[in-house]
Amino acid sequence: MEDIKREIHEDHGGDWTSWLDHTYHMERRATPDHELHKLHERWFSITLDNWITKMKDVETNHTLLRHEVNDIYEYTLFNERRDCQLTPGVPTTLSAKLKVATNIKMQTSAQLTLIGSLGDLSSFKQSHVTLRNKGFITVLLDFEAFGQLRFGSLENEILNVAPLGASISIPGIVTIGPQFKIKVGLEGVMEVHA
Repeated sequence: MEDIKREIHEDHGGDWTSWLDHTYHMERRATPDHELHKLHERWFSITLDNWITKMKDVETNHTLLRHEVNDIYEYTLFNERRDCQLTPGVPTTLSAKLKVATNIKMQTSAQLTLIGSLGDLSSFKQSHVTLRNKGFITVLLDFEAFGQLRFGSLENEILNVAPLGASISIPGIVTIGPQFKIKVGLEGVMEVHA
């Protein structure tokens, strides 16, 4: 198109009519007689009235909006940890965590369609706007629980031997001299993780 504008300006002094006349005569001289019907179809197939009417008729689509969301949101509803004792000597640890993960993938678009004639504005009744949405939302709940129970028994003496005559003992207060004792105890940890 820029080449045509430059040619009209340089060779025809900006006169479109002169350029059209010159172009038609050049094509007419270059067209053999048996192909003249093609030249006439190209240059004279539409009357001026039909051409103007077609210029007034409108049928076009235009995208007004196109938007896409693709996000992941994570939120912790609660995250608690407690250390306590169920009974004396039995320490317990409990923890719980609830997390929500949301994945959103959405596409939105809006398209304007104009159908009508510029000469008659009431003919635009078929014009419309089309809105389209598609996508999905996924919600994932993640619950995690942990419990630990530590227990141990008090030491119990299962054997106490003092050589006869070699030691002096006042029960619960003092023991002097050699003495052999065997004490036992039980300790353990129980964990549950879910």
